[in-house]
Amino acid sequence: MLSFFCYALISNTSDAKRTPGRVTNTEPAVFVKKDSEYDADAQDSAQPNDFRQAREKAPHGLAIDTLFEKGEYPSNTAKVIKPYQDNGLEFSILKVTSNTYQTGAIWSNVSKDNYIDVDKDQTLSMWLYLGNNGGVISYTGDGMAFVLQNDKKGVKAISKRNNGTVGTGQTLGVWGYDYNARKKLNREDIAKTAIQNSFAIEFDTFLNNGNVIDLDKGNSFDSGDDKHEEITREHIAMNYPDAPSTYTPISGMNNHFRMEHEQLRQIGMNNTKRMLSDKTWHHMTIHWHNKDENTGTLSYEFNDKNIVTRSVNKSGEIVSASMDVDINHFDLPHLDSKNVVRKLRWGFTGSTGQETENNLIVFESVPSMLNGNVSPSIYDDTQQKEVTSNDNQTFVGDQLSFKYELKYLSGQNSWNKNMATIDIPREVKYKSAEVIYSDGAREIIPAGAFDENASKLTYTLQNELNLQNSSATIVIRTESNNVYKDLHVGPAHAKFESPYLILDTDTESFNIKYNSIHIRTEPSEGKTFDSIQSIDDSNQIKVFVDKDNNTWMPKSHLVVNFNGKIDNIDISNLRKGVPYKIVLDKNKFHPGENTFEVYAVENASSQRSPKKVLKYYVKEQKDDLKLVFNKLVSFKPVNGGEQGQLVHRNKDWEIEVVDSRQSGNHWTLLAQATGLKNEHSGDSDLNGELVFIDDAGISHSLKGYQQIKAGPSVTSEVQSMDIQKLWSPNRGILLKLHGKNNPGHYHGKIDWCLTDSIN
Repeated sequence: MLSFFCYALISNTSDAKRTPGRVTNTEPAVFVKKDSEYDADAQDSAQPNDFRQAREKAPHGLAIDTLFEKGEYPSNTAKVIKPYQDNGLEFSILKVTSNTYQTGAIWSNVSKDNYIDVDKDQTLSMWLYLGNNGGVISYTGDGMAFVLQNDKKGVKAISKRNNGTVGTGQTLGVWGYDYNARKKLNREDIAKTAIQNSFAIEFDTFLNNGNVIDLDKGNSFDSGDDKHEEITREHIAMNYPDAPSTYTPISGMNNHFRMEHEQLRQIGMNNTKRMLSDKTWHHMTIHWHNKDENTGTLSYEFNDKNIVTRSVNKSGEIVSASMDVDINHFDLPHLDSKNVVRKLRWGFTGSTGQETENNLIVFESVPSMLNGNVSPSIYDDTQQKEVTSNDNQTFVGDQLSFKYELKYLSGQNSWNKNMATIDIPREVKYKSAEVIYSDGAREIIPAGAFDENASKLTYTLQNELNLQNSSATIVIRTESNNVYKDLHVGPAHAKFESPYLILDTDTESFNIKYNSIHIRTEPSEGKTFDSIQSIDDSNQIKVFVDKDNNTWMPKSHLVVNFNGKIDNIDISNLRKGVPYKIVLDKNKFHPGENTFEVYAVENASSQRSPKKVLKYYVKEQKDDLKLVFNKLVSFKPVNGGEQGQLVHRNKDWEIEVVDSRQSGNHWTLLAQATGLKNEHSGDSDLNGELVFIDDAGISHSLKGYQQIKAGPSVTSEVQSMDIQKLWSPNRGILLKLHGKNNPGHYHGKIDWCLTDSIN
C-alpha cells in the first residue's frame, strides 16, 4: 500500500453573511502596469496592495516548483509563483488563495520523493502569511490548516459537502461539512465529508460562532465553550478531521455542531490585537517525532523567528503546542511488511467565501529531500569552558571560539552548496577561521570571506555532507576587546542557505568583565635576532601589575606562555610600580617566530588583566636541514573494508624537506607508524596498517623505520622538496586493510626521522 504523510495549509472563508453595519475591508487605489507578468498575481488578488507588500517582504526560501503537484479537481486556484532571485538563489512562493470564493489545493509530489516518513524524526520549517485584517476581527477569512493525510483519493483529497461539491467556510478545506437542509446529520455524517485518514493543525482567522441565520450556512464550529474555554479570538488548534469525536452537537440546534479544539491556543490579548492576519510573515517550525510503531508526536513553534532580523525569538513570543498522534489512524502498512517505508503525503488546501485573505507560504525545508540541523556554541579557550546561559562571564583578552556544528541527518540529497552568513559581535576581534569535517578534512576560511570590518562572514562550504561525512563545524576564533566597564554582548545571528535546507540560529549572549587589573611590560614589543647565538643570555622582561589604586596586589598570579610552555607565577603583594622580572631562556628560542604572552589573575575573583603579547623573530640560518609536515593528516572514509584494500590519502598531507646547506650534502627521510585504534574504544585496533608503496609498486610495512626518500643538496640556494607531491594516488604512504572493521574513527601516529647522511 502506498501511504503518505501530509500536512495542508488551508485557507478558508465563512459563507456566513456579514453582520449588518460592518465596514468592508478595502484598500486605497494604486495605479500599476496591467501588462506586467511579475504583477499578474497581485492583479488577481482581491487585495493587490497587500499581496504586493507580502511578496516584496517575503523571506528567502526554497525553489519548490518541482516538488509539488496541484490537487485534481475543477477550478483549482492554488499555484507556485514563479521563482524569485535572492543572493543568486532561486526561491518560490506558494499561493493558496487570494480572492473571494476560491478553492485551491496543492500536494507534495511523492514520485519526486517529497513525503514524510512517520518512522523517522523530521523537522519542517516555513513562513506563513495569513493576510491583513486591518485590525478588526473577522475581516479576513478563514485561515489555513496544516494536514497530515493518507486519503485514498491522494491528490484529489479535499473536504466536500454531501452533494459532492467542494466544502468552503469553516471547513478550511479539511474539516467536515456540518450543514444539510434536507437531512438531520450526526457526527459520522460530518466526519465522512472531511479529508480521510488525516490529522490537522488549523490557523483560524475567522470566528465561526454566528447567529441563527449564519448557522444555516455552516458557521458554528467556534460556538459555545470548548473544553471550558470560550473562543473569542484568532486561534491555533489541532485534531483528527475524519474522526466523529471531533464534532459535538450544539444543544437544541439541529444540524449544528461545534468542533473540539485540541491544544487550543488563542492568539492576541483581545479582539483587535492580532498575531495571525496582521500583515506580517510568521515563521513556524513543525516537528514529527516517532515514539514507536504506533505513536508519533506532532509539535510546533509559531513565531519562533523574527521576520526583520531572522533571529530566534525569545520564548515568551513563541506559541507552541504538542500532541500525540495515533499512526494507525492513517491506515498505513505495519512495520513487519518487507522493506516498507511508511509515507504520508502533505499539502495545502484553501477555500474562501465572502471574506478573503492572501494566504502565502515560503518553505525553508523539505525533510525527505534533506534533513539537518545546526548547533551554535561559544568556547572560552582561555578559561577552558563553554559559555552558557548559566556561565556567561568572560574577560578582556579572552580567546573566544564561535562554533557552528552542522549535522546531516537524512534525505535523498547530500547537503551541498551550503552558504553560511555569520554575524561576528563587534565586541570581539576576528583572528582566524576554519571548517573541520567529521572525516578529518579541514579547510581554512580566508580573511577575504569577511567584510571590511570583520563583522560578517559569508562563505560556502567546499565539501558536502552526507551519511559518510555527516558533520562540519565552522570555528571562528576571536579575542574579546578591551572595555572600560562591564559589557553585555547580545546573541549573534547565523544563517545557512542551500538548495534544500535553510537554517537560522543565534549564539548565547555573554558578558565581558571590566578589568580593574592593569598590566604593562618593558619592553612593550619583542625584537628580531640574526641567529640563536645572537640572543642575549639575560633577555629580560619587566612585568608591572596593579589593581586600580591599590598599593599592593591581592593574592594573584601571572600566567606566562612562552612558545607553548605555560607557567604560573605567584605575584601576591607585588607593590605598585615594582616590576616582576622574567628572563627568557636562550635555549627555548627557535628559528622563526617566538611568542611570549603574559596576563595576571586575581585568585579570589578570577578577574584577569588584558593579555600582553611580545613577538620575537629569529632569522632562518643557512646550513640548515629541516622537515616541515602537517601534524594532523587523514585518509579517505571507507565502508567496512576488505582484504588487501588500499585506502587513499585525503588532501591534508604535507611533507616538505627544506635544505639550505652547501651543495653536495645528502639527507635521508625515514618513517615508522603505530597501529590505529578506535577513538571511542581505545582497545579496538584497526584490522590493517600503514604501508609505504615505493616507485616500483612494492609495499613496505611501517612497523619499523622505512626509508621514504633520499637526496643530496645540489646547489647553494635553499631547496624545498614536497614529498607528497611526488606520490601518485597509489604510491607513497597508504592505509592497507586486512579485512572488515567496526565503524568509527581510528587514530595513530607517524614518527618522521630526517638525517643528514646517505642512509
